[in-house]
Amino acid sequence: MKGNERTIITKISSLHQENKKEEAYTLLNEMNEKALTQENKLAQYYINSFKCFTFSRENQFEQSVNHGKLALELAKTYYDTINLSHTYQNICASYFRSEQNDSGEKYTKLGFEHALLKGDSVMLKTFAMNLGTIAFNHNLTGLAGYYFMKASSINVNGFANTDTLLYANLVSVLISNKDYEEAEKLWNLYQLDDALEGSSYLNQDLQCNRIALFQNQKKWDKSRELLSTLELSNFNPDFKAGLFTNKWNQIYHDNGIKACSDYFEKNKTFFNDHFPEVVTSLINVLPHNQIHQIAIFNTDYVKSLMDKYEIDESDDLLLKYSAHMLLGIVLQHENKYEEANKNYLVAYSKHNTYLEINDSLRISDIDNQIKFERLLNEQYELNRRLTTQTKENQILILLGSISILFLVTLIVLFYLNGQRKQVEVQLLTIEKQQIEEKDKHLEKEKHLNNRIVELSKSIIIKSNELGSTINSSTTNSAKELYKIKRELAKISHFDNIEHPEIADKLYQNNELYEKIFTSLKDFNKTEKRIFALSIEDYKVKDISTLMGLSSQYVHNVRSRLKKKVGFNEDISWSEFKRRAMEQSDSITS
Repeated sequence: MKGNERTIITKISSLHQENKKEEAYTLLNEMNEKALTQENKLAQYYINSFKCFTFSRENQFEQSVNHGKLALELAKTYYDTINLSHTYQNICASYFRSEQNDSGEKYTKLGFEHALLKGDSVMLKTFAMNLGTIAFNHNLTGLAGYYFMKASSINVNGFANTDTLLYANLVSVLISNKDYEEAEKLWNLYQLDDALEGSSYLNQDLQCNRIALFQNQKKWDKSRELLSTLELSNFNPDFKAGLFTNKWNQIYHDNGIKACSDYFEKNKTFFNDHFPEVVTSLINVLPHNQIHQIAIFNTDYVKSLMDKYEIDESDDLLLKYSAHMLLGIVLQHENKYEEANKNYLVAYSKHNTYLEINDSLRISDIDNQIKFERLLNEQYELNRRLTTQTKENQILILLGSISILFLVTLIVLFYLNGQRKQVEVQLLTIEKQQIEEKDKHLEKEKHLNNRIVELSKSIIIKSNELGSTINSSTTNSAKELYKIKRELAKISHFDNIEHPEIADKLYQNNELYEKIFTSLKDFNKTEKRIFALSIEDYKVKDISTLMGLSSQYVHNVRSRLKKKVGFNEDISWSEFKRRAMEQSDSITS
């Protein structure tokens, strides 16, 4: 069986897809027995990977996950070169479909990192979409928008519907960020109106987004027209809460808060079942001074829903904000002002934290983002070089064709003039020239190919070195991470990103700075950052890159800092640091 593992598993997979499951499982069992007898680890990997896939499709999620993890362990132990992206995807699917979302998110990130490592464009696009969806479900719209945009920039075959879904998700992000003009531009650019008709998953997602966009643009007539064709009972569960929100928002606009209250009363069971999805839009859309007029809301009812969905244990900060804000509004209406104020304070605290997280991408994701950007840049650069080489070859072929046509014309003229001998000499000369030109062309093409191969080897070696550095590093000093980031940037021509927090970390970690130099306490934040980086041997150019400042400005500040702490400006920073260490030793002793 050795050497034919992949062929056998492909045959088993084909039989399974053709619904010849009994025959497929018989062959799988035979393969499994031989793999165990022969201690064939590669065959065991393929068997467990296939079982992970089939059990996931048959809704046997626990078995699927167990076989998937065993496949990963076999591959990790014996076959580091195997692309495990599909196994990660099947494990993720099993976790999410069994509502074990934390584990699903964990393996999505692992799958994304593996796809980055392997440069698997198809799975990289898939996992980037999944990460965007996870971030959007946690109301982290900045992070969601990043991953959706990057997924849409990866061009692979067979992803037409997926790309449309990506654009729909990007529209959702823009609507959440209240950037309605940009959302409309994106909608028109990719002609998403063409995909509105029908009742598929994609169609329903687009329909909810279109209605939300109409309503936020105050195009209420168009919103009402589209809503009249849609029934809540016919919608996919993922979009029912969105359509429900669209409907009560339209009713509120058309007939006021009383009609909206009646709609909630009529659909109280639905609101109970979809409280986490609906409460955020409720607080975001309705005027807060009118919410208490919705009859179903009272303190006990709202508290019971918060307990039912364990709102305070959720990691969704926007959900916590919305739920506590709703409870505060209800408490205030019931004249329970002290408790209402407590809930308002909790709400605003969660909202501020949410804004801080969503204003910038999380630090924990920066490493993957750098690798992601580098991979995309490498892909672009390789495509550009291949295109350039193709154009050069086409020009050479065209010139060769023109030369041959010209020479043939000469031959015909010579023949017509009866100069056969001279023509024969000319033909020999021409043939020799053609052979020489062909040899030159082949040599040039060989040289170009060698350049591409050497470049690819260089990139692979450098990437492996950096990967080993990251894996083997026993520390997480800011300086080491910065150096690694610079190396990654050199490989991919990826521009440095400002990271002033590196300077902050250096300053905060060295308690002796302010003990040695008491005047540091009077420095502003920028001066403290430049001081911390300078005394740790960072050069002016590196500091200006990290801080986002000009080199001249950094130079001037460094000179000013020496004077402030009492050192002569002529002293180098290395000498400055040596004297500082001497003072440090005297202080500690």
